[in-house]
Amino acid sequence: MSDSIERISPEYLKTQEEMHTGFHKGMQYGSISYVLWDILIKPIVEKTNAKSVFDYGCGKQYLREYFEDMGIEYTGYDPAIEKYSTLDLSKQYDLVISIDVMEHVEVEYQETILEDMSKLSKGFILITISPCWAKKVLSDGRNAHICQAGPSYWLPKICKYSEPIHLANCLEDIPGFYVLSRKKIKKPIINQMGTTWNGSFKETEFQAKKIGVPIQTPLPTDDTCQLEWAKINAPEMFQQNN
Repeated sequence: MSDSIERISPEYLKTQEEMHTGFHKGMQYGSISYVLWDILIKPIVEKTNAKSVFDYGCGKQYLREYFEDMGIEYTGYDPAIEKYSTLDLSKQYDLVISIDVMEHVEVEYQETILEDMSKLSKGFILITISPCWAKKVLSDGRNAHICQAGPSYWLPKICKYSEPIHLANCLEDIPGFYVLSRKKIKKPIINQMGTTWNGSFKETEFQAKKIGVPIQTPLPTDDTCQLEWAKINAPEMFQQNN
């Protein structure tokens, strides 16, 4: 189910279509996905135990074969590739990825796109961003990275729509970075002076229901079962990298 919300201006869309076809000075996008597959993307897919992936800003879908070889359901969207330019927000995926896309996004659409990712995710979101100049130049004369900004710029925007759990450089000695986030599922709980809380899961469930926070999975009332509950309901926290 698509919507009528604009995510790219018509003028800028033309420059992106040119870059994907190599029409402007033979320049094309896409090679970074190959570089990051083994060192970042694949390990995060395995760590999060994702069975379905949505690739936001997928380009020519270079990663499709990689995911399908792992038995993972793959879907991609890119407004500059006609056959992938329909965005369906009615489904959700275990992992949403956006590989070196946000630095190409016009400022007025950045939060719309981050919100899209949150809507599409039922688990995790992986965003990689390059904060420096690109070697490529658009046909309108601008550097291909139209937004060159680091974590201090991007994190406040990302935090509006998801909960960051890890930020690091993608490659050693290279300024590109990634942010791995969880989908937001709970409202903040602020314990003011006078708040009573006995620390048990039973009390947590009571307090959450009182303020209208949904409990997706029944919580154990016996505090000795907390670890077992976490292993069942948040198994990714206990998985080790191979």
